[in-house]
Amino acid sequence: MADKTAHQAIIVGRVQILGSLPPEKIAKFQSTAKTAVEDAAKTQVLCKYLRHIGPPTYYPRYMIQHGMNAFTGGGKELVPDFSAAKGWDDVLNTYVHCPAD
Repeated sequence: MADKTAHQAIIVGRVQILGSLPPEKIAKFQSTAKTAVEDAAKTQVLCKYLRHIGPPTYYPRYMIQHGMNAFTGGGKELVPDFSAAKGWDDVLNTYVHCPAD
């Protein structure tokens, strides 16, 4: 995304989804997610699956609509010459914390 503020769409989506749940379900989800992240074997399975499916191939309209450029009408939507493979590796390494192959 050329507009860095467009990344807020992920947070907005999470708030919308979790915000519609009762508190006990949110707590259960958070507990389950924390357990999964802290379990190296589960992380390995998740990382293997994510590497298998590869980077997204859709146009990220939902993100573009949440960036400031959508309101100001300025700037490019996507980064020119963006490498989806490198971006996916960055997500796996820094956000999901996948171990190296």
